[in-house]
Amino acid sequence: MPTTRSGRSRSFPPALTKAELRALYERCPTPEVKRLLWEIARLQALAQRAQDLADMLAPTQLDQLLVAEIPLETAIAPYLHALRTALKREACVMAGRIDYPGPASDFGPQPERAISAGEARREAEREARRLRGG
Repeated sequence: MPTTRSGRSRSFPPALTKAELRALYERCPTPEVKRLLWEIARLQALAQRAQDLADMLAPTQLDQLLVAEIPLETAIAPYLHALRTALKREACVMAGRIDYPGPASDFGPQPERAISAGEARREAEREARRLRGG
């Protein structure tokens, strides 16, 4: 839950649907709005990576790993690596923890470059092989 500078709790407004985001751009088709929509799409992809990791840690998945005698570290390594790699490139993570939405300058430097899902998957696979000793 985000907080104000005085420490009071503040909740975010409800999430916008894809249709609502599209409608916003249609009402205001500026380069700035288009850039913000790309940023939202990028953050949604990051949220999906986090969801992939959470799904791997679900009890049914963990039970399957135990039955197959696959170490948890080996099973989640590609997902965790992909998430960590993506997070390390996030400007707000690079700048340190923030507790309130502020002006863009509060979010620190821009990441060097965005990573594609394919690149993240390949890096995660290399990391998993390294962890397995192969």
